[in-house]
Order: sequence, then structure tokens, then C-alpha cells
Amino acid sequence: MKNRSQIKQDRAHETRRTLIEAGKKVFFELGFQKSTMKQIIKEAGVGHGTAYVYFSNKDALLIEIIDSLLEKMYNIAKLSFVPKSKEEAREQITFQVKAFNKQGIENEKLMKLVLEAIGSSEEIRQKWSLVQQHFIDHIEKDILYVQNNNIAYAHLNAKDVANMWYHINESFLWRCLQDPNVSIEQNVELMVHFYMKGLYTD
Repeated sequence: MKNRSQIKQDRAHETRRTLIEAGKKVFFELGFQKSTMKQIIKEAGVGHGTAYVYFSNKDALLIEIIDSLLEKMYNIAKLSFVPKSKEEAREQITFQVKAFNKQGIENEKLMKLVLEAIGSSEEIRQKWSLVQQHFIDHIEKDILYVQNNNIAYAHLNAKDVANMWYHINESFLWRCLQDPNVSIEQNVELMVHFYMKGLYTD
């Protein structure tokens, strides 16, 4: 039998989940800019005072929703990258790029919502900046590995290359979300080809 503390925790978890689901519904229907906390609270069916205990504003609520997607995307960045050859590196990079775009496209509504929010919310811009840096740091680590193992050109600045490669991938994802006719297979092949050509030794 649960004690009072456990019951209270369960209720808090359920209230938080209810607000998140209500937030998704309102955001997806109205977009970020037109949505308000008042509408989300009404959809959730909770008290105003209660809602603000969990989320100070709609920006904080959207960040919570974004985090659920990012966990899956971060797992892609964390995949082991220890290629022993240029060809092995190509295969792993191609897989990562496709997986990254697949996650984004499968969550099309949320990604479009993020793009809208980045343009109007300083909190979301700051959050996305941290997201970008997280990916860039992982890419830089991978680049340093292949440079240290003489698979890639050592004179190139790993941080600069990582920053460039991440933003190419992000731009391509936004493009895919705007135009469903974009060929992912063909474009990923081209992107990886030029990336490999510039970074990896012959």
C-alpha cells in the first residue's frame, strides 16, 4: 500500500503529464505564438495556480516537450564511433545522418513547432543553442578520434569542422520538413561524400 508521500508524487507526476499532453494538443493546433498558458490550462483541466507550479510559462512547457524528442536524438550522437578505415567511417556517418533525419521527420509537427518558437522565444533560442552545442561536441570528439588515428587530416580544426557539419545537417533537416519531395537518400549520400572528401585522407 502506498503512503501519503508516494500518493502525492503520483498525483504530481500525473498532473505534469496532463499538462504536457494538453500543451502538445494546443501547440499542434494553434502553433507556438498563438497558444497561451490559459488555453493549455483549460485543455488540461487543472487549476491556474497548480499549472504554474510545474511550468512558469508556455516556453518552459515546450522545452519539456522538446526534451522527450531530444533524448532519442542524443542517443544517435552517442553511438560508438571507432572506425578503423575511411570506408568504415563513411558507413557509420551515413547511418547517423539518416537516423538523425529520420527522428526529425517522424516528429515533424514538433520540429516545425520548434522552428517557429526559435523565431519568437528567447528561452527556446537558448535551449536550441544548447542542443546544437551538445551535438557539435559529440561530432568534434568523433573527428578528433579519426584525426588521432590518421584517418582524417590532422591540420583541420576539429571544432570548426564539427560546427560546419552539424549546421549542414540541421539545415538539411529543416529543408526536409518544409519539402516532403526532397530525396533523403540522394542528398545524404552527397552530403557525406563531400564531408568525407574534405576531412578524410585518401
